[in-house]
Amino acid sequence: MKVTLLTRINTIESHRLLPTFVNVHTGCACTLPVKKSSAAKKNWVPPTGLNYKENVDGAVFSAQKTAGVGVVIRDNECHFIAGLSKKLNLPLGAIETEATTVEVGITFAGEIGIRDFVLEGDSLIMIQALSDSALAPSSVASLVYGIAVAAYDFRSVKFSHVCRNGNILAHLLAKHALGIVDYCDWNEKSSCFIEQALLHDVSMAFTN
Repeated sequence: MKVTLLTRINTIESHRLLPTFVNVHTGCACTLPVKKSSAAKKNWVPPTGLNYKENVDGAVFSAQKTAGVGVVIRDNECHFIAGLSKKLNLPLGAIETEATTVEVGITFAGEIGIRDFVLEGDSLIMIQALSDSALAPSSVASLVYGIAVAAYDFRSVKFSHVCRNGNILAHLLAKHALGIVDYCDWNEKSSCFIEQALLHDVSMAFTN
């Protein structure tokens, strides 16, 4: 199936332009469904229409001049597929951390081998920029463009915003990065604190 993304030119600085999306014809579907009027989901819910959901979050450790990334992938039956906790040894700001978090999430999804998924986070600025409903901040504009291009390597990617309550596990994994040297990942089997957060998310998903 061929799809065409509308070209939009973002004004990044007064004399510099960067295209955030380009006209392409491709065999994959990169869907950008979030609208400005969409209300963020309060709790985590299983993906609908796609096989997987990947939640991402970032944490800034100002005192250590580092940051952390948390990524968790689940399927449409709420089963844990994979998780990642990664330290970024860079003095990044909040929005730069969130943008890098999405980039890490896209890369991790490719490494795991999933081809269609919802990428969900609680950074409204990033999700709106990736869904073409708002301009990306100039400090991360080129990174947002790279993420949009990378999404074409998959069969289908949707970007979704969720409140912090629905992103607890990804947030815990981002915080976990403070105590590691580089990264930790989990495939199918998870640690105790991940299991507890998974149970919380599933119980909230089916009681609301």
